[in-house]
Amino acid sequence: MHRLDTFLQRGASLGALAMPALALCLPSGYSYGAAVLLLCALVGWRRYPIWPSDTHGRWLMGAIVAMGFLWFLDIDTQRVSSFEMPAKYTFALLCVGFVATFPPSPRAWIAGVLVGASASGLVAFVQMAAFASKRAHGFTNEIQFGNLSLLLGTMALAIALIHWRRWPWRWRLVAATATVLGCLGSLLSQSRGGWLALVLVLPLCLWLVRDHFNVKRSLGAMAAGVVLLALAAWPFQATLSERFAEAGNEIHAYQTAGDANTSVGQRLAHWRLAWDMGTDQPLLGWGGKTGYEKEKIRRVEAGAYPPVLLNFTHAHNELLDAFAKRGLVGVAGLVLFYAIPLWIFWPTRRRMARCAGEQAHVAELSVRSCAVLLSASYVGFGWTQAFFSHNSGNMFYLFPLIALYGMLQGLRVRGQSAQPPERR
Repeated sequence: MHRLDTFLQRGASLGALAMPALALCLPSGYSYGAAVLLLCALVGWRRYPIWPSDTHGRWLMGAIVAMGFLWFLDIDTQRVSSFEMPAKYTFALLCVGFVATFPPSPRAWIAGVLVGASASGLVAFVQMAAFASKRAHGFTNEIQFGNLSLLLGTMALAIALIHWRRWPWRWRLVAATATVLGCLGSLLSQSRGGWLALVLVLPLCLWLVRDHFNVKRSLGAMAAGVVLLALAAWPFQATLSERFAEAGNEIHAYQTAGDANTSVGQRLAHWRLAWDMGTDQPLLGWGGKTGYEKEKIRRVEAGAYPPVLLNFTHAHNELLDAFAKRGLVGVAGLVLFYAIPLWIFWPTRRRMARCAGEQAHVAELSVRSCAVLLSASYVGFGWTQAFFSHNSGNMFYLFPLIALYGMLQGLRVRGQSAQPPERR
């Protein structure tokens, strides 16, 4: 192999490792792995085709183009910062062909998920216990931190269940610990929208790995994990109990008195505003972020909506936010951005039947499950948060999906294994 090819191959795996591993334990930690991937793509741009030869790669690029186009429409020549998101989507496109030619190692991704989930829980615990933070937030805001921590914990759970029979006890312990700590990070962030998303994500996770674990033993292990999670969170039980109780009180206050000056109240008011704005301009919306803000200000000043809504730049619901800003065109772009990755990575029986042996089957299912959980989790998180309005939301969706696509290509072409050393 050419020396540069070796460098690019290792760089791709390093990027895949760093994406989840550093995501929540460093400022902008979710960007380091993406930067490594992009750097390698630029260095080796002559050694791979920009346009992937396979159908799935082209569809993935199509989804990125559709969402990137919506960001492109938000460009304001008077604001340099408005070029940031379109640029990131453009850079992401450059990486698709690169990872198809130099696929990252699934082992690197799995290690990164286990490290990242563990790190998020430890960061959250330290912030709450040592620095007396009201809510754990890592190096971003509480909602983004808590939801991404939960996503890493869910991925760790899927990985643990898929590999449980084949891994020695030390790897089982690492994966179980990562699952508990990832969930702890979410719990200590007190991000209730993430917990709501579990209604969708947890059953999906268990269904994806249904053929790879013993139900009785796994339910027992998960019960033990819940106990450990409860024990770790016990020092903060008063704060968490108060947070749970607040939700019901805030809903009641909004329904009876129209109080929008609460976390739940302002969301409900935002949803009403976004729906009204979207139905007034259903096809193209109000012209993106700028038009949305101007119309929101006008309606608030007219007394139709509470002033608290002016403190936020999005509607706290991904679909409604897209509907208000870009109408049905924006909704279609967002749905494609969810649906195409789900279609590409969904582990159908026909796809999994093509795997040559149990080891290849386990490896491919790990990659596909992580990608499906990533897309599905974003759907769930989008119920109560406009996740793509934040840099962390875009970066942790775009580049991990690209890396996982590359891993899948590598597994299909070369039969790589995602297994740690077997038990001796």
